[in-house]
Amino acid sequence: MFFFWALASMIGYAVQGTLLVHYARKIDPLSVSIYRTLSFSITLLPLLFFATKTEIFGILNFWPQILAASFCGAVATWMYFESLKFLPVGIQSAITGSIRTLLVLGAGIFLFQEFLSVWEWVFIALVVGSATYLSVRKNHFPHLDIRSGIGLFLCLATGIIGVGFTLFLTSVARDLSPFVAGYFWETLIGFLSLGMGLLRWMIFKKPIQKISLPTFGRIALVSWPTIIGTGGFAIAVTLGPVGIVSAIGTSSILMMTLLAHFLYQEKMTHVQWIALIVVAIGIAGLKMVGR
Repeated sequence: MFFFWALASMIGYAVQGTLLVHYARKIDPLSVSIYRTLSFSITLLPLLFFATKTEIFGILNFWPQILAASFCGAVATWMYFESLKFLPVGIQSAITGSIRTLLVLGAGIFLFQEFLSVWEWVFIALVVGSATYLSVRKNHFPHLDIRSGIGLFLCLATGIIGVGFTLFLTSVARDLSPFVAGYFWETLIGFLSLGMGLLRWMIFKKPIQKISLPTFGRIALVSWPTIIGTGGFAIAVTLGPVGIVSAIGTSSILMMTLLAHFLYQEKMTHVQWIALIVVAIGIAGLKMVGR
């Protein structure tokens, strides 16, 4: 059952992430983030069925951490959706995943003196080399903005901020409950994103984009697999090593690329596919051998 839930988590996140690309490129990215995460207040409620009453109310004791994690999550989600207007899904996910993994390793070296093994340096070289190739390789898709440099900058920002919410959220999930932490994290992201949208409207006069009720329903529907991703991950880490769960989750890079190939006609070259596979192997390797 361990591998079943780990794979279910990967598939859930990959499917919802790829399907949401359609709306992120069609609608204002911040508005999409708002509608997506606000819908979680309802669609992710089943997660709380796996938590006790004490755990649910215990979130009040962790409000600074969950607030910080949600703020980082709100900013990172906005930038993630923005970057999808400039980069293909597969390349965006590979670069962002590489940056986040390398930054976490860097934080371990400088903050906790966690020195790396030879194999970890080998995997780092694979990730850096392949991600660099993907970042400089030009992709000419008519539905994407040609200013790929902006997309790369947004990937970097998403990766950096992603480290923040990963650290804060992990502390709450381990000390309280992964189900409770996941639900309130995602829900609070929605309200913080709404606040960011209102602030943007007041300062820059750019309002939150209005959408029809059926469109909101479709966004909520394609976002729903997040409950499989979050729930599957929470169950898997109780059945086996978190490193293996994370390594399996890395294959979402390849699954999202494959889905984007058919859904958005984002066809990678043979060399790009090799680079994507090497990135996935490198990140998975780092998570497997990491201490």
